Amino acid sequence: MQKYKKVAINIAFLTMILSAGIMTNYFSDSDQDFELNLNNKKASRESQEKQEKLLSTFENSDYQAWKKIIGQNNKVSHVINEAAFNDFISARIAARSGEYDKALEITENLKKDVENKLT
Repeated sequence: MQKYKKVAINIAFLTMILSAGIMTNYFSDSDQDFELNLNNKKASRESQEKQEKLLSTFENSDYQAWKKIIGQNNKVSHVINEAAFNDFISARIAARSGEYDKALEITENLKKDVENKLT
């Protein structure tokens, strides 16, 4: 059960990394600081649609669609290449199949690689 929890945390962390940048419509520039703009219903709807499309790229193992959604100028698109994306997908599939040792090995390696590139 401990491996399951570790895999779940790693996959959640990596999902956040791979999803970075899609929340930018929630933010507005105000008085030199960024503030959360929860009243922007259009941005909220667009962001939700974008998030759903992004999650479908994971389900469909579609790196090109993921890259298009994230955008070329997003730092994450420079950190996650096609091999890393495919490793993430493999880890998700392994975890869903109950292969926690395999999923843990993949996510640990991928997490280290991503952290090294982000620092």
